[in-house]
Amino acid sequence: MAEMPQAHPIPDKPPLHLRGGYLAIASPENPVEACFSVPAVRALRHARPNATIAVTTPASLSPLWSRVDGIKHVVAYPDRSRPKAIASLLNATGVEFESSIAWEPSRAAKAFAKLRVRQRFGPRLSGLIPHLNEPLDLETPSPGPVQHRVRHYLLLIAQLGIEAFQPVNFRTPSLLSSPDRPRIALAPGSEFGRAYQWPLESFAATATRLQDDRHADLVLLALPGREKPATTLAAMLGTRVDNQAGIYPLEDLLEALASCSVLLASDGVLPHFASFLGVPCVIPFGPGDPEARRPLGRRHTILTQYPECGPCHCARCPLDHRCLRDVTSEHAYQAVTATLEKAG
Repeated sequence: MAEMPQAHPIPDKPPLHLRGGYLAIASPENPVEACFSVPAVRALRHARPNATIAVTTPASLSPLWSRVDGIKHVVAYPDRSRPKAIASLLNATGVEFESSIAWEPSRAAKAFAKLRVRQRFGPRLSGLIPHLNEPLDLETPSPGPVQHRVRHYLLLIAQLGIEAFQPVNFRTPSLLSSPDRPRIALAPGSEFGRAYQWPLESFAATATRLQDDRHADLVLLALPGREKPATTLAAMLGTRVDNQAGIYPLEDLLEALASCSVLLASDGVLPHFASFLGVPCVIPFGPGDPEARRPLGRRHTILTQYPECGPCHCARCPLDHRCLRDVTSEHAYQAVTATLEKAG
C-alpha cells in the first residue's frame, strides 16, 4: 500500500459536519452493498477534495475500490480479520484518522472504535451503535414506490450537509476501447440462490443465436467458488466460447468484464461489477426486486414478467419457477441486440 501523504486539517464549512482532513471509510463486506455505497463515497470525495480519505476493505474487494476515481488509499485487510488486526493496519499508515464512517456492524467499525477515532459516524443500527459516537438517523419508510438501496447510503451522508444526489457521483471509470467484434460476457450463476439463475438452456440458445447472427465472441465468467453453472454452460456451448468458464480473482475479472460489449447474466454479483465499470447488462430478474436492487445506471435492461408471486426473494422456488421460465431466449436475444445497436 502506498504511503499516506500528509494533509492539513480542513476547517468546518457549515453545514458540512465532518471535521479534519483525515477520513476512514469502511467498505460494506457484501460485494453488492459495496457497489451501492460507491456513489456515496464519491460524494464524500467531491465534498472534501483536499482530505485524505482511506477506504478500509476486505482484500477480496480491494480491486474494486482501487478503481474508484479519487480514492488513492485503500487499506486492505485479509477477509475475516479480527478488529485488532485491522486497527494495526490503519495504525501502520501513520495517519491519525479524525473521522470515520461505517455503514454496517463490521470488523472495520470495531477497529475504528479501538483506534478511538474522534468522530465516528454510522447509521443507528443495534449492532453498530456501541462503536459510534455520532450515529446518523435512518430514513423512515413511507408509503409509496419501493426505493433503490443506493438511497440508503446517499441519505446517510446527506445528513452531513453533503450534496449526495448529483450525477457526477454516478460517473463510471473509463472503459477500455471497444472490441472490433461484439464481445458478450455470459454469467449464468447467482450468489443469491438457485432460484435466481436463468435456465442454462435459455443461456445456451441465446448465446448460440448471437454468435450465429451477430458474429459475437462469447466469454464465460464466474466468481471463484461459484463456477458450476458456468462450467456446465461451457460444456453445452463447446468450442463456441473463447474460454471454458473464466474463473478469475477479482482484479482479472474486472479486466475481463471491462473488455466486453455487454453482459448477459442472472441476477447476481457480476452485473453490479459490470455496472460499476460502465458495461451495459441484460439481466433476467426472477425472485429479486429490480426496483430495489437492480444494477445502477440506465443503460441496463431488466427482463421480468412480473409474476403474481414475486418478488419473493426465495433462494429456492416453492412453485414452478415461472418468474424466470417465462423470460424466453427471444426476450434476451432482442435485448442484447438492441444494446449492441445502441452502442454502435
